[in-house]
Amino acid sequence: MTHELNLKGDTSKVVMRFAPNPNGPPTLGHARGIVINSEFVKKYNGKLILRFDDTDPKTKKPMLEAYGWYVEDCKWLGFNPDKIVECSSRLPEYYKYAEELIKLGKAYICECSKERFKECRDSGLACMHRDKKLEENLAGWRKMLSGGIEEGQSVLRIKTDLNAVNPAERDWVAFRIVKEPHPKTGLKYCVWPMLDFAGAIEDHLLEVTHIIRGKDLSDSGKRQQYVYDYLGWKYPEVLHWGRIKVTEEVGEEESEGEEEGEKVTKLSTSKIAYAIKEGEYSGWDDPRLHTLMAFRRRGITPEAIRNLMLSLGLSESDINVSMENLYSENRKILDAKANRYFFVENPVEILLKNPPLKTVRIALHPSFKERGVREQILELDDNGNAKIFIAKKDSELLEKEGKAKLIGLPCVQKTSLQKNTLEIECIEEKTQQAQKMHWVQDYVKAEVLMNDKPPEEAVKGYCEKACLNLKEGEIIQFERFGFCRLDKKEKDKLIFCFGHN
Repeated sequence: MTHELNLKGDTSKVVMRFAPNPNGPPTLGHARGIVINSEFVKKYNGKLILRFDDTDPKTKKPMLEAYGWYVEDCKWLGFNPDKIVECSSRLPEYYKYAEELIKLGKAYICECSKERFKECRDSGLACMHRDKKLEENLAGWRKMLSGGIEEGQSVLRIKTDLNAVNPAERDWVAFRIVKEPHPKTGLKYCVWPMLDFAGAIEDHLLEVTHIIRGKDLSDSGKRQQYVYDYLGWKYPEVLHWGRIKVTEEVGEEESEGEEEGEKVTKLSTSKIAYAIKEGEYSGWDDPRLHTLMAFRRRGITPEAIRNLMLSLGLSESDINVSMENLYSENRKILDAKANRYFFVENPVEILLKNPPLKTVRIALHPSFKERGVREQILELDDNGNAKIFIAKKDSELLEKEGKAKLIGLPCVQKTSLQKNTLEIECIEEKTQQAQKMHWVQDYVKAEVLMNDKPPEEAVKGYCEKACLNLKEGEIIQFERFGFCRLDKKEKDKLIFCFGHN
């Protein structure tokens, strides 16, 4: 690890867990939990469990597809879970321990309204149901399980210290009634555990030794400690970390309402899901999103994500992370791997007069000549001239500066502008200082989906025909444009996803 990290307590049999709610695919924020947990387990030769905390079938309803997405993305990041657990399939276990707590006098059925209980809680007072007899609590519990009570009419609470400094610790809810179908279990269950209760039981049953959680969730540990104390269990060691806020540079027109020059990336899956439903994004792998599937589509490597997450360490301080940090890590990995090609955006036709070369060979990678070359054989007209294409912004610069260096060809200079077609010719000055420009003649149409524009605003242009030899999923570098991944081949064009510069 970039930061040397160590676990506290007994590390002879380390068991850790990554416990997402599968209500959408993993994002960059989830990657931190996957990477750091897996690195700890690797260091201590332990076990890592992928546990789906999917016991909220209403507010954060799980998506069936997301279970597979998590498994796929975990493996993509290099984490093969030793065990996969779905909490929604283990409700009978939770019911068993709930009943045990009722019999111990440590849990009770509460029928207060939320407003009434809040008054009691904030005042440090017991509600009218707290001292029910055991028989009444068991009867109420079984009535809840039978489906004979409607949502909101009763809950099971854990007895705690009514004078706890934080009111959220006082007699917290362990189970509530939810009569919404669950995507995995349908309507089989109507009494669902809250995350604090299910997580507490699971951590014990799975023999978890160490937990990493956000410092904003430190109250969860305090609530769960009551369950552990009542049942005579030892609570796992806990490490806390701060939140990460991912920012990305934006243009002035995009930065309104954000910190100057940057926008804060929203990692909330619920917000993304809503935006997809409203048509703002094309799907969970839209290149503008920071889901792992979107990064994979853009050609961001798992090694780059792992390196970034390891560089952040395990600090309780909140961290601002620029996407440029990730791009820098990815650039280190791809620079040697990605072959070079030309892509001419917004192409403009120009006339190259009497080129001295008829066959232009350019190395696939300037540092690895053994990889070979891509070749362009110039097609000449009857006057020995070649019509080629350069980017519109390059044609404007060439017209203004008068000279340029076409990559693979000698320097050129503007000779005239005939019928809106710029005419150029090669010159002998080998040491000529001029802007390098890429170009194509024999081309295939291409579109590049950008990470800051909707798909319908993809950058259109021509790429050299050698790109037809690429396989879908291959990552290349378009010279003077950026790293791109071939997304798909269509009948008349190639579709790429932009990674970064």
